Amino acid sequence: MATETLLNLWENMAKLPLVMLLKDTRNVFNMDELAVEIAQIAVPAALALAADPVASLI
Repeated sequence: MATETLLNLWENMAKLPLVMLLKDTRNVFNMDELAVEIAQIAVPAALALAADPVASLI
């Protein structure tokens, strides 16, 4: 019974347009002062973490 419900839910989600799932995402990425400050710290840190394994392979 639960399996049938999950399968029906999955089939119904496939019929939804992608726009319906992503309609409020622009509010998440609102670049206020705090978001800019966090991005200034997080982006270089993420790049450094990504570059470390690449550098160890060379």
